[in-house]
Amino acid sequence: MIRRPPRSTPSNSSAASDVYKRQALRRWTDFMAIREFIQNALDEADRFNEKPQIKTEPNKLVIINPSKKLLPKHLKIGGSEKECWERGRYGEGLKVAAMHLLPRSQIYIYSHDNAYRFLTDGKDLYLLIGTIDNIGEKTIVEIYNPPRIDIKTMIYSEPTFVEATYSVPGCQVAKPSKIKKEPNKLYVRDIYVNTLKELTGFSSLYTYNLWWVTLSEDRTHVTSTDGLINAIAELINLLVPSDKEKLAKDLIDQTSSEQPYGLKINTNYLESVSYTHLRAHETSLHL
Repeated sequence: MIRRPPRSTPSNSSAASDVYKRQALRRWTDFMAIREFIQNALDEADRFNEKPQIKTEPNKLVIINPSKKLLPKHLKIGGSEKECWERGRYGEGLKVAAMHLLPRSQIYIYSHDNAYRFLTDGKDLYLLIGTIDNIGEKTIVEIYNPPRIDIKTMIYSEPTFVEATYSVPGCQVAKPSKIKKEPNKLYVRDIYVNTLKELTGFSSLYTYNLWWVTLSEDRTHVTSTDGLINAIAELINLLVPSDKEKLAKDLIDQTSSEQPYGLKINTNYLESVSYTHLRAHETSLHL
């Protein structure tokens, strides 16, 4: 049985009005909207120690992940049950993403024995709720006529060069931060954010996938450039000695010239900021 909630009355304090305020504030793009659905799938799959399946079909994007049962309360505007280590923590993301994609795209969500479809009349967001035969402990999102987004660039991919797993004060859940031998990209919690050149003013020899960095609300910038640089330095500092040596040798190969006085770091690279964390290894590297 499908039911439709009553039409809300638009007002300055209505949920729909709040959606539009947030949407204007965050300047939503197609990339940001699709990212919301994917990061929710990543969070749920993490709880099961699995990876989501993401399929791009003609005129359809399908996202499948193991999950707890998605209930109507999880699709309300505002509020969040996300843990400190999870990706989407603003509460309204999925709903604003749906509002951005509608009506050009059609969005269906199936979870256990529940079925949902987002609808809009151009002003308000509505949710049709139904039941289906149980599909098991998983959620399936189907987006018909999705925007053309390169999904491969959105999600961090292996291989990783070096990594460290650690927690931070305020969130005692150890999570991995990674360095990849690919230039100049920043991922946070496996989701692409921006180029490091754009964020810091420095180019980078490596790509970083950091867990413990605070993003601005649009999630394409960081709240603090110093915080980002410190997070990279912290990751390097927490590498096991063999990985520090591995990174130092690679950094030398990419930036050094034959000098009688040892290593010369090109200061145009972000890695020069974190070089002090590698200096302890100069003796073992015979610099």
